[in-house]
This record gives sequence, C-alpha cells and structure tokens, in this order.
Amino acid sequence: MNRFKRISRRTLLMGAGATLGLPALDIMQDDRGRFFVNSARAATSPPVRILTWFMPNGVHPSVWHPAQEGTDYELTALLEPLAEFKTDFSVLTGLDANRESILTDGHIVGTGTFANGMPITNLGAGGPSLDQVAAKLKGAETRFASLVLAAGPESTTVQESVSGAVISNISWVAKQQRAPAIRDERVLFSKLFGASGSTAEDAYRAQSRKSVLDLVKSEAVSLSAVVGPADRQKIDAHLSAVRELERSIFSPPTNTDPICAVGPERPAAPLDGVRRAEVMNELLAIALKCDMTRYGSFMVTNGRDCDNESGLCDARNSAVAQALGTSTLPAQHNCHHDGNMPGILGYGRLHVGFFARLLKSLKATPEGNGTVLDNCLIYMGSELGNGGAHDVTNLPLILAGKGGGTVTTGRHVRFGGLPAARLMLSVLQRAGLGVTEFAKQVEPLPGI
Repeated sequence: MNRFKRISRRTLLMGAGATLGLPALDIMQDDRGRFFVNSARAATSPPVRILTWFMPNGVHPSVWHPAQEGTDYELTALLEPLAEFKTDFSVLTGLDANRESILTDGHIVGTGTFANGMPITNLGAGGPSLDQVAAKLKGAETRFASLVLAAGPESTTVQESVSGAVISNISWVAKQQRAPAIRDERVLFSKLFGASGSTAEDAYRAQSRKSVLDLVKSEAVSLSAVVGPADRQKIDAHLSAVRELERSIFSPPTNTDPICAVGPERPAAPLDGVRRAEVMNELLAIALKCDMTRYGSFMVTNGRDCDNESGLCDARNSAVAQALGTSTLPAQHNCHHDGNMPGILGYGRLHVGFFARLLKSLKATPEGNGTVLDNCLIYMGSELGNGGAHDVTNLPLILAGKGGGTVTTGRHVRFGGLPAARLMLSVLQRAGLGVTEFAKQVEPLPGI
C-alpha cells in the first residue's frame, strides 16, 4: 500500500542510514494553503521560523544607513547585495545594544548582547538568546529544536578577563550557558541527513559508499509517482540541490584499487572559509524549507577572527582575497580603525553577500500562499554601530521576512535610541510564541 496520498508537512524520506526532509509540496496542503500535520484532517498555516544572523566588526554608518525613511529609500553601498530582496526586508536604525555591563570592549559587549539583550559578564551572556527561547517553547515540534552554526573558529584571545569563546557565540541557552555551534560543514551535513545523527549511521553510509539520495531512492520514487507535475519538479530540484551540496563537501576516494572500494568515504579537506559560509547557509535554508528545524542562528565569524590568516576578515586568506579581488587590503578590523573605505566595503559586501544567498534560497521556495522567506523572521546585524569607534549604539540591523504576514517589509524605519531587545521581543511575539517579556523588555518595538 502506497503511504503517499495526503501527507503531513513533517513527512521524511527514509532509508537505511539516511533521512531526508522535503520542501513544502502541494500534496501537504489544503486548498487554503494550510499544511496537514500528523493527519490529513488537521491543517495549519505555515510555521514562522526565527533566525539570528551575525556578521562581524560592524559598519561605517555612511555606507549602511539610508538617508531616506519609508519605502522610497535608496540602498546604500553595503545594502546593494540585497537589492533583489528590497521588498522582503526592512532596515531598522537607531537601536542600541545593552550597555549596562561593566565590560567596555565594543566587540565583547556587542556580540555578547547581540541576540539576547542582557548585560554580558566575563563568563558569558546575561540570558538566553531569542532563537533559543523559541526553541525551548516550540522546538520539540521538529526534528531539531534549533541549528546553531558558525563559519569561523572560536577565538582564543582573552581580553578584559573574557574568554574568546564568549565573543565567538551568539546563541545562548541560558545565562552564561552557550549553545554549542557547529563549525564544520561536514558535521552539519551528516547531522541533517543521517538517520539519527549517530556515528553508527554515518559509518554505515560511509562503508556502503552510498549517497544520501541513493539510500532514500525507493521512497523518493514512490512519492514522485503519486504527486502532480509541480510537486514532482520541486522534489527533483530539492534532490539535485542536496546532491550538489553532498558532492561539494565530500570528495570521491582517490584510490581506485578494488580493495579500497568498501573503505570509509574520504571526506574532503575542510572547505575554505568563504565556501564554508556559502554551504552552511545553503544547508540552513534546506533545513528550514524541509521543516527539519524552525529556529537557529548563523555567525559568519567573530571580530577577533581578523587575527587569523585563514579567517573571513583577512585578505591573507586566499579565498577571501579572491572574493575581494585583491590580497593587499589590511584585515577588516584594521580597515575600520584606519578608515580604509575600500576594505570596509569589500569585507562588508562579502559578508552581506552570504546573507543574500540565504534569502535567495528561501524566497525561491513556494510555501502556502507565499514563499518560505515570507514565513520567516530573520534578525540580522552586527555587534558594532560604528566599526572604527567600537560603538554599540545605532546598530546595523535588518529584519527579513514577513513573519507569516505579521510584519511590513520594504522600508527603512528609524528609531531614537531604543533598546534592540524590544525588536527581539517583537520577533518572538510576531511568531506567535506567546512571549510577554524578553530581556526585561515588556514593550515590543513600535512600527514594524
């Protein structure tokens, strides 16, 4: 008996050693665009996802903050990579980080309060981040309560008696308790597409030398046989995207001797930082589109990564130099301090480009009466309002996605020095999570 007639939004393609989520299909929805959950008789609206997304070292206000307010604002130089998504996000200026901490370094204060809004201590954030609050409330409804990702390493620098690990994380489960980040794209791939995430399941797939798609092929064929042409096209596109990512992360074995044919799959050397950031955002988009998770965070890297020759803030990294078109720029941190505008623009546009890649993938996927991006709330920004001055006021923040129709996008909205935590509270409330207070804030941000 074919199990695909009217299927749940949570349906997975399963095989020995692999599990693959699916994008939103017509067969999962009623005629009003609501999804079936658990049974064909229970339909719900698409879920609202919450992400926090961080880029390091702040901005120069002149190339980030639009001059005009409202919908007719002109994109500035650092916002230009997001041009095709202008109607899908709003630029929010005039919001400040929490400055009640006794710590003074802008990178520490701005990063430590970025998504939680509480005073940071030398042991960590002062409270849970908004993505982890959401995960605690509703994360059990999906395979992964949340996904916490970072393309850069943890810093080993100690400053003001604060470990570098403190400024290398933006997701916090509770006060001074960080949510460990996945920093390896191969680990992330195995987590998403392994049957249980266990080493035994990974070993099975490696030994059998099979792709994730090979392992779920039988169920994929069964599903494709009963869906309509539009759904079949979505399934084919989804499987192709997964296959391409798998190929980019895991290289084929180089030894062609038959005796090696059953050996473990040879993982590629870790990708360079630029490609790692791209792949991680593509995998994050797949996880959201397939309802593997609804909450999470992504950190390009931390401000201290400028001390790392292989980091995403340093043109000594050949991949960064190639992306910038030059290897002669100082590190991003130094560019801000020296007022080196070509460097400020180059690094900034590179990092904003990673965000554009995520938005593109989410917007390309239909869901309900809109797209997956329409059903997201993505809190995007950096730790410093002015990278040269280490100022944590007037932060460069974007709110992307329409929150299932609860948020108006396509605008520049200027506020007069209000706490950024009020925006975080608004995100939780617009996502329908029933939160009445966050980071000691009880009033949501007006006008979004």
